[in-house]
Amino acid sequence: MKDLIERLERATGPDAYLELDIANHVAPDGYWSVLTAPRYTESIDAALKLFEHGLPRGLHLYRNTAPDMGGKDWVVSHQSPTTRVAARSWPLALCIAALKARDSSAPRSLEKLEAGR
Repeated sequence: MKDLIERLERATGPDAYLELDIANHVAPDGYWSVLTAPRYTESIDAALKLFEHGLPRGLHLYRNTAPDMGGKDWVVSHQSPTTRVAARSWPLALCIAALKARDSSAPRSLEKLEAGR
């Protein structure tokens, strides 16, 4: 999972192969291909479906225009700086946040993101 999250953090836009890897990770029993995997890195709606228990309360989505963001202007955060992720698009930021919330090795604060606490 860590490798997948790191690849998402480096992504610059939609990527069918990342979407395939995400689909294989979250629904390993599916028969996925680059043509059939949900467009997680392209679609906000698809990325939101990665949150297992629905969109957590207190989730903030915003665009940061500070010059020090290095092009990663799209931010998802949840009540503490440790749950903040930034990416080059909303779908990418949502994918990263959702997968970090699913990752059992993530810090407790990221697990709270999924639970909406």
